[in-house]
Amino acid sequence: MDKKRKTKSQLIAENEQLSLRLDEAEETLRAIRSGEVDAIVVRGAQGTRVFSLKGVESFYRTIVESINEGAATLNSKGVVLYANTRFSEMLKSPLKKILSAPFDTFVIKKDRDAYSELLGKGFKKGSRGEVSLARGGKASFQAYISLNPLLIDEKPGASVVVTDLTEVKRKEAHIRILYKRVQRELQERKELEKIKEHREFINAVLNNAGSLIVVVDRKGKIVMCNNACESLTGHKLDEVKGKPARDLFMIPEKPESFKKEMQKARPGIFPEQHESRLKARDGGYRIISWTNTAITGGRGAVRYIIATGNDITERKRLEEENRHLAHHDPLTGLPNRRLFMDVINLELAQARRNRKKLAILFLDLDRFKEINDTLGHEAGDELLKAVSERLKASIRESDTVARIGGDEFNIILADLPRTEHITSVAQKIKDSFKEPFVISGHEIRSTTSIGISVYPDDSEKIDTLFRYADIAMYHAKEMGRNIVQFYNPAINLRSIERTRMEDYLRQAVAKSELRVHYQPQVDIKTGRIICAEALVRWEHPVEGLLKPGRFIQLAEETGFITDIDEWMLRTVGEQVRSWNNAGMPSLCITVNLSSRQFQNPELTRKTADILQETGMSPDCLDIEITESMAMADIEYTASRLRELADMGVRISLDDFGTGYSPLIYLKRLPIRRLKIGRPFIQNIATDTNDQAIVAAVATLAHGMKWRVTAEGVETDEQLSSLNETQCDEAQGYLFSRPLPAEEFKELLSAGK
Repeated sequence: MDKKRKTKSQLIAENEQLSLRLDEAEETLRAIRSGEVDAIVVRGAQGTRVFSLKGVESFYRTIVESINEGAATLNSKGVVLYANTRFSEMLKSPLKKILSAPFDTFVIKKDRDAYSELLGKGFKKGSRGEVSLARGGKASFQAYISLNPLLIDEKPGASVVVTDLTEVKRKEAHIRILYKRVQRELQERKELEKIKEHREFINAVLNNAGSLIVVVDRKGKIVMCNNACESLTGHKLDEVKGKPARDLFMIPEKPESFKKEMQKARPGIFPEQHESRLKARDGGYRIISWTNTAITGGRGAVRYIIATGNDITERKRLEEENRHLAHHDPLTGLPNRRLFMDVINLELAQARRNRKKLAILFLDLDRFKEINDTLGHEAGDELLKAVSERLKASIRESDTVARIGGDEFNIILADLPRTEHITSVAQKIKDSFKEPFVISGHEIRSTTSIGISVYPDDSEKIDTLFRYADIAMYHAKEMGRNIVQFYNPAINLRSIERTRMEDYLRQAVAKSELRVHYQPQVDIKTGRIICAEALVRWEHPVEGLLKPGRFIQLAEETGFITDIDEWMLRTVGEQVRSWNNAGMPSLCITVNLSSRQFQNPELTRKTADILQETGMSPDCLDIEITESMAMADIEYTASRLRELADMGVRISLDDFGTGYSPLIYLKRLPIRRLKIGRPFIQNIATDTNDQAIVAAVATLAHGMKWRVTAEGVETDEQLSSLNETQCDEAQGYLFSRPLPAEEFKELLSAGK
């Protein structure tokens, strides 16, 4: 029989069998829908298999729970019937609060109309759009929702898929910023191309000019220089292009530098002039008068400075000679009485303004007339010149020595924080006369009698101070010559006291009379103590507890300060170890270094040895140096601080802003923190200038990844102002005075 052809009876039988199967399928489907069955059995060529309907539901629920988007189903009224865990996490709301709630309760108010429109379309043919959804509390996030129609119990509903667009929006914003930056760079390149088109013409003009012409960019680096500059310096453009202009031209003859000129440059202010020294081809220096012209960009920002210079060396030399002759003694080269009086008037005004002391020394050579009469006036002149050199070597650069006439000299000691310094200088002058003077082959021994008057102790008038110093000098001669005599006897007593104090101080460490007090440094935002400054005190056997102001200067002058510094480092290390053993948290301690100790070539090794001996972690030690100390020798400072930083020791710069340090130098130092001194903090609550200065320092420091600590904070108003200026930390009596170790431990334990 042909298999493709079936009999009528066969066809009828097959139709009846198919009808039975359809009836069974309809019954099974009804039972599944009504929930009367949990599984179905299927028999086939491969055998009999059982399929769990609950397993199928679990399988699909697992899929929905595993996706990274939020998912939910809504009934015809927009009420949430089902939601996955991811949707709950997006809203930061538990599922039990989401289920049975209208979906639009999670849409922020301003987007609800847009959501209603999307929902209406979603029930019919599906819709897509962005709305903002609430994320717990008052927060919200931008979301992309996709609605699709869905029959639920044969009634219209919708499925919702929610995607969090927060990260996408952030990236879009970043891309917009990058796009604007690229646009600016393209604009700058176009401007440079315009300059290049005229380069040949510009070069021809510049190279035929008789004046020196140098072009520097906004970073102070050389872009070009003309033939006149090349002829004078011997440096070709290829050798200096891209190098800092200050290296070639030694710009800071005055404090202004090309960088500062650049910062001041604004349209309408230039041309602006200044003078500088320039190293010439022959190794000497020429004085150049510069006129600077700014080239600005599209927004008025300075792009380049064109410096035009003229050699004024000869004119300056003649001016200097005439000025020198008018104000200096022709024999010794020292200031004469006229210049000396000008200087003392200025110094006296400064001392009065800063409330500092000032001393006038009146010196007269002992038995000078005998030397003059014995060896002649030429020998006497040579002796006067030799004496002037020794006097200059005995005083600071900031002090002034002058020849008033004959064998009389005057000295001004200015900006004196204490009177003890006067005795030290006077003794140094006396000691300089111990070596004989060799004049015309003869050894001449000479001494000097010194009279001293002090402002404001003796008088506030210049004429009176001169007269008192002169009287004291003659009194010294009457007492036997080669004597230092103060007009005010009380100063002599203080000189004796200083010697006694020095004897006591030399025994202070051996007798365990030194103490360390700790003053907390507080995080301004949290109020938490994060560091402390270690401050030395001296338990004087007679005068009791002395603060550093009474003995540190003496310790520095005598060299004993290095012993105090080492004692401080070791004591702090042992104290930190003791606190750690007692269960206290690790705390960073700031230790001040003296300039003498900082110049000690053994500093790094000794610091490492002390850390190892005491077990103190290097990151718990903060070495603090002053800005003026750091700038004394920037190369040495950078190298020494780098050695300490490489060990893990922190570095702080104290008294920032008082040394007027070039920022280009400071960035070379491995600093972690700047400390702003009390003078800038004292009036910050009422002085807008102080507020602006501190805010500028904080901005600079944060740009360099440094923290900022304000010292001398005493009032809540100061603290509030510091918070506004973005200072990080504060230190002062508002939080605590310096405390002994045990009291400071109690302060830490109290959580203050």
